[in-house]
Amino acid sequence: MIPSLKRVHALMSAPQFNSNRWKLDLAEEFVAWQAAYTTAQTLKPSSRFGPFHQTYLAALRNFNGAVDDVVAGIDNVDATRLQAGTSKMLEGATLLNQAIDLLEAQAP
Repeated sequence: MIPSLKRVHALMSAPQFNSNRWKLDLAEEFVAWQAAYTTAQTLKPSSRFGPFHQTYLAALRNFNGAVDDVVAGIDNVDATRLQAGTSKMLEGATLLNQAIDLLEAQAP
């Protein structure tokens, strides 16, 4: 997930709203986010990893929600939707860091 987040950050840092290549690159990452969220929802972790999984799932839920907002913002030239998507990405990143901390706390 982290490599994908870095790629999206790079793309969003230098937006090229009129470039089909830029849009396709962004869409590729967003499809990966949606797939990760769908897969994570099906996992049944042991109780030991329950807190990690719930936090990770919340992070992915934010990233998944960001996709709809960012795509709508780009397609409709809607700064409000772009900002909403960006906010969800930032919240997702915060939750992902919390999930990583929880996972590292479980390490022997």
